[in-house]
Amino acid sequence: MIRSAEKREYPTLSQLWLRVSIHAHHFIPAEYWIDNVHDMETLYLPQADNWIYSEKNKIYGFISICDDYIAALFVDIPYQRHGIGKALLDFVKDKYLVNLTLNVYKENLQGVYFYLKNGFIIKEETTDIQTGHQEYIMQYCNNNYR
Repeated sequence: MIRSAEKREYPTLSQLWLRVSIHAHHFIPAEYWIDNVHDMETLYLPQADNWIYSEKNKIYGFISICDDYIAALFVDIPYQRHGIGKALLDFVKDKYLVNLTLNVYKENLQGVYFYLKNGFIIKEETTDIQTGHQEYIMQYCNNNYR
């Protein structure tokens, strides 16, 4: 089930974000993610619309939206490749009805392929100022937006 996240769940979401970030972004030192987990919980999550995928009071993943920008999409490691990320992405595509954009690290091949498979195109390649790593700016292209 997908539902709006509650503020009391932000610590759980930030820990899920930390686990998955370290796993998916092995090319960035873990210390970077550890140093930013507090900001994720206290700054970034409160600024976004956060939607979680949960069953039986267990959170399996979440997606965060700021305006038309997908700021986060994370599925806990044991539950990846079970359709949870796609369900969250499809949910926001239907709910927001805008031309969604996101940034994904170029070296995060699983993430890049996931977004390409789900209707996003690469619009630009840039460098993330904080990490120095290359990333793609991607945009969702449905029939209404090109």
